Amino acid sequence: VAPAGSCVIDVVFSPTELASVSASLVINSDDADTPELAIGLSGTGVETAVADISVSPASKDFGAVVIQTSSEVTFTVSNNGLAELVISGASLAGTNPSEFAITADTCSGAPVAPTGSCVIDVVFSPTEVLSMSALLVINSNDPDTSVLDIALSGTGEATEPDISATPASKDFGSVDVGAASAVAVFTVSNNGTADLVISGVSLAGANPSEFAITGDTCSGAVAPAANCTIDVVFSPTAAGDMTALLVINSNDPDTSELSAGLSGTGVDIIIIIIDDDDDSKGKSNSKSSKSKSKSNGKKK
Repeated sequence: VAPAGSCVIDVVFSPTELASVSASLVINSDDADTPELAIGLSGTGVETAVADISVSPASKDFGAVVIQTSSEVTFTVSNNGLAELVISGASLAGTNPSEFAITADTCSGAPVAPTGSCVIDVVFSPTEVLSMSALLVINSNDPDTSVLDIALSGTGEATEPDISATPASKDFGSVDVGAASAVAVFTVSNNGTADLVISGVSLAGANPSEFAITGDTCSGAVAPAANCTIDVVFSPTAAGDMTALLVINSNDPDTSELSAGLSGTGVDIIIIIIDDDDDSKGKSNSKSSKSKSKSNGKKK
């Protein structure tokens, strides 16, 4: 380098870690006073400004859904990075994508700022009784996860009625022969997803004639989540323990005949006549009769 001349040395800093680092640029020359010149260098590695995608929930099992109905879930897409997240598309893929559908999408085409979020709604509408699966596929500018797959699953469930009755049985206790008990009300409910059709209500078992159906609002169709009632009384014609069954026939595929146990005890009425004869007090030979009654129950 000529007297009064100059030259240049270019230095670049390319950190490989998130830390403060230092070094020296050493220049050796024939300078008698400074044969080695050291120039201090320093810098700090910082995080690159890129997008970082995450989705909640990370997967979704819709469970059992009645066919021809639907169930919906909202996926929240978040940007945890330092640069805008750009969603280039959201789609469905996998085994049964036609059984699912994207019903709302605020993410595609709208950049998501750092710490921001958007949503994608997906609905499961099964068309047959079968286990289904698919993928919600989200494409973005996240350098680590440019394609994010969200697992979807669900099962199509058949439409059918489901019968139940309360109480499940009834003990009428002790009832006088020739009398009638208080009315027992049986509530029949449809816990299913289709109309429950009651085709018949009857009495069976050991002593059906000792009981009677006095009210029935169940004949016909009972809508899902609805109920109806059946009234039963116990009218014993003889003393002793009696049993029967309230039988309800319906279109429930699992319980086409539902039985509720009935029981009760008939109790005899005995009339006792008492004669009082009190001649010792000098009264006339007249007799007075008094009658008293008491129950004589026979139980096992």
